Amino acid sequence: METNSATTNSASTVSASTVSASTAVQRNGELRGKSQSALIWFEFRKRRMAVAAAGLILCLVTASIFAPLLANGRPIYYEGFNRFEYQEAARTLRGALTQLIDARTAEKPGANIEPFFKTIALQIRLMANALAPEKGAELRTLGEQMQAAGRSVDRTAAVEELKRLQREVRSHFDVKEMTLVSRPNWPVIASLSGTEVGFIAANLLLLLWPCWNWLLRRTMTGQRDRWHRWGTIGLFCGIPLLVSSLWWWVIPVRVDRTDYKAGLLAAEADSAKAPVVFET
Repeated sequence: METNSATTNSASTVSASTVSASTAVQRNGELRGKSQSALIWFEFRKRRMAVAAAGLILCLVTASIFAPLLANGRPIYYEGFNRFEYQEAARTLRGALTQLIDARTAEKPGANIEPFFKTIALQIRLMANALAPEKGAELRTLGEQMQAAGRSVDRTAAVEELKRLQREVRSHFDVKEMTLVSRPNWPVIASLSGTEVGFIAANLLLLLWPCWNWLLRRTMTGQRDRWHRWGTIGLFCGIPLLVSSLWWWVIPVRVDRTDYKAGLLAAEADSAKAPVVFET
């Protein structure tokens, strides 16, 4: 009996060893020809604690990148008008005109006055967007006249014309006399910089990695792993850079100091003095 039991145990051990060996051979056959990154990913997935830690780190990174959208005192969307923004734009416009007048009066050789023109154009656009179409077109016309007068060769005539335009803006486009129009506003989106948008795009690509990785494998069927790897790197780096560059080119960088918590609904009695008026 003891001999039979020992024989049975020995046979079971040999059978288990054979199964383990065959499993190892099969696994080695599956991994043979795989890239180094595939081998690393295969070994990484076998460690549950490492996968859980990576998920936690990804959640923390996602929360930090999306912090400008989640942790701020601005509404994501509202329909109404921003009186404070118009007032600040008008004040900045008058200041830029004063500096431009001083620069043209002094006329120092090699002085760079282009930043003044960029500031004037930005403030004109902010103010015109808050006005009715007719008044906005009138203000844009004044902006074009400011650009032309500032670049005029005749220094004396340029200074006089700029002073006249400055007085006209102060008298005809003061916030106390203007009727601002309601329009859709996206304060959180408008306050994002190109760098923040690039990081958000990169994080979204990372979160959607299984989807676009599957798409790359489907579109690159029969291609080498090297092309798939370069396609992944190009997609992950190129799209955030492209989105960031386009955002920087289209959306001007500005600091929104509006106190949205002090905003009131249009139906409230004190809405005429509120920095922000919400229609909805």
